[in-house]
Amino acid sequence: MDQIYRLNQAEGVFYPAFDKYLCKDNQITVDQGDIVRLWDSLTFRGGSHFTIHWSGEVELGAYDSLLAFLSFPAEAEMKVTGIVDGCSQVLVEKACGGEAPVELKGRFSLKDGSRVRVLSDLYLELDSPAAHNVVILSWLGLSRSDKEAALEASVPFWKEEWDAQIVKGCVGRIEHNMVLDKEEAEALKASVSEDEKLQRFYRSNAEEAMKIDYKDIIREYAPQGAGMYRFVRVKDRGRIPLEGPILNLAIAGYLLEEASYSEHAARLILSLTAMKWCEGPICDMEGSRFHHVCFTEDHMLSEVSLAMGFLGGVLKEEAKERIADKVEAAWRVVWEKCSEPGYRNFMNQGMVGCRGAMLGAVYLQLCGRDYREKIEEAYRKHTGIVNVYLTEEGHCGEGGSYFEYTFSTAILLWHVYAAYTRKSWQEVVPEAFRRAGRYQEALMSVNDRRGRRISVNCDAGNEVSTLLLVFMTLVCDFPEGNNYLIARFSGEEVGQIANSFDMLFYQYYKEQLNLHLCYRREKEEISLPASGLLTYRQGSTKLLVAAERNPYTGHFHEDRGEIVLQAEGETLLPDLGTVSYGNTKSLLMDKQSYHNVACPADLTMRPESEVGMRAAAAAAFPITEELTIEDMAIPEARILYHDVLEDGYAFAVETGMLFGEGIKGTRQGRLGRQSLELTDSWQFAEPHPLQVTYLSYHPWSIREEGRLAESGIMTLSVQTEEEAWFETEAGMADGQERAVYILRIRTKEAVSHSISSCLIWRRKELSEGNTGAENRRILQ
Repeated sequence: MDQIYRLNQAEGVFYPAFDKYLCKDNQITVDQGDIVRLWDSLTFRGGSHFTIHWSGEVELGAYDSLLAFLSFPAEAEMKVTGIVDGCSQVLVEKACGGEAPVELKGRFSLKDGSRVRVLSDLYLELDSPAAHNVVILSWLGLSRSDKEAALEASVPFWKEEWDAQIVKGCVGRIEHNMVLDKEEAEALKASVSEDEKLQRFYRSNAEEAMKIDYKDIIREYAPQGAGMYRFVRVKDRGRIPLEGPILNLAIAGYLLEEASYSEHAARLILSLTAMKWCEGPICDMEGSRFHHVCFTEDHMLSEVSLAMGFLGGVLKEEAKERIADKVEAAWRVVWEKCSEPGYRNFMNQGMVGCRGAMLGAVYLQLCGRDYREKIEEAYRKHTGIVNVYLTEEGHCGEGGSYFEYTFSTAILLWHVYAAYTRKSWQEVVPEAFRRAGRYQEALMSVNDRRGRRISVNCDAGNEVSTLLLVFMTLVCDFPEGNNYLIARFSGEEVGQIANSFDMLFYQYYKEQLNLHLCYRREKEEISLPASGLLTYRQGSTKLLVAAERNPYTGHFHEDRGEIVLQAEGETLLPDLGTVSYGNTKSLLMDKQSYHNVACPADLTMRPESEVGMRAAAAAAFPITEELTIEDMAIPEARILYHDVLEDGYAFAVETGMLFGEGIKGTRQGRLGRQSLELTDSWQFAEPHPLQVTYLSYHPWSIREEGRLAESGIMTLSVQTEEEAWFETEAGMADGQERAVYILRIRTKEAVSHSISSCLIWRRKELSEGNTGAENRRILQ
């Protein structure tokens, strides 16, 4: 009989999918699909209809309802059927999916109150209009309706005595500030007092944060009882964030001398002291080794440590001591993760954890606790990870968004460490980061003057944070940063910057920056050939070619040999990428079928090491295996050549080795002023079908009896001596929730393939009503 693990007074879990040590994976199957374990869930990938089947035995006892926590696509429906004492019961007739996790609840029919009732099977049937679907299962459990009121009454709540620990009407002052000394802070305050645009900016961010109810927010973060468990309900990863708003309030309270902002920041911090700082599930159940990867512990302690530096005089000593105790408890969790061998030392978790370790240690040192040795140790560890994380070309294996996430935290670490040690940033920034300017510019969209990245891999294509732009413009080979920053701050309103600390950072470094317009040549290539990344810009046209190197961990996609094309103010060939691990559609987008690549249709690309993937899947558990780069080595895609031509650009990459030994697969390309020609050539020992994929923001229409495909201002023609045909797919979306349409060129099985594609596009000033005949004229 399966054990029921109590979550709280009203609920229990009999299949905790998030914890590989507690759940029995052999109890669950899926028809017509695959099962993949993520660090805090199981995922099921299949077609438009599939059924997940749990098979076990659990005694229901006083529990009268099924309670499941999972995610599935918003347009999909799910039916849940259970087998109780050998009889089938429909527990959920039709549930709709959603972007946030869904809580499925279904009442059991309990006829005889005296005898034992046993649940032996559950069937979760998914129906969806989409061709491909993912279900993310967190847990299967039970609930008692007679205990729900008691559960709600026991949820942690705001204690009125905490309010007495806040000094009313007090504007925060600089105290234990790790970023600014009093003289620097007063100079920044004076500059804000003379600039209405800045005042509106800081006030706008603070007013948005004032909407957060410091009493209600506790419910989303707190576990229920020692030895038990409380999952973050409904919101999960999408819950209201406190990291950002607290610092916005603290900074605005000080700069604008607004006591209500300082007080609200203090209240939110006091609420945090009653919460468990975790992301997703936490678990103290017997037999569990689960703990999330400590992102939130790091984020929260960094946020609180920074904010407290602007709240001097607002909190009484008892409250400050309790806050320091909470920071210290979180610091121990972060330091434990930082001290684990292997995995984290090659990727963002290790570097971000070191930020939390540094900021927490410096704050605790300023509070009178002895953390001097830990401050130095955190800096040494962080520097060591930076030197592994970036190649000699400054390339980041995890992609642009992880580069930003990681180095935005690194900048804080360097700034705080420099201030603490009274050193300049020139002395503390590792040389590897200084070389990253060309990598950053390679990823920048040619369509956005303010500094938006191209959406590639795990990147949603957002504007780069001001903090990162400022520091990279200051210390890296990144002159284009001047133009992006000037564009952001030349208007009447700052806009689009939700983080007040980023603005404060810009103000602090503005004089050192000495911003000036940077001249951009008509043609520019940024090549990182050893790292596998090429970009070429010609006026407002930009081509990105990715054959990037093994990132060591599980963040790279099946996208080697991919291209992204921007022209005429559009992204003509976009990349999707996984932009949210909690979004069921997004989880499909790491697959080769959702990138602009050529590949054998019946083989799977292996862009990362098995060792690294296993380590990533175990990230929510204590890591004991020591990993090295040699352990994680794999065959790597490579760039064969790249040339800037008089009338365009030429390149070739090889990716066949990623599909198996002895496979030869290459892509040659030539970019003209309004055309891109690609030739994909593959050789196998045994016959395989080939697939070439193109993504667009406009629906694809097939013309000329399958010889042409049109999308927006683009026309695609294909030449090949073998039989080939077009297939289309809709229903996918990018990181901005913009619809994306997929076209695939498919062939039959053969040992040799050669497909030549020609993509041409019209200029925007030409009529949008151009016909197929006009497109053929351009092609000729």
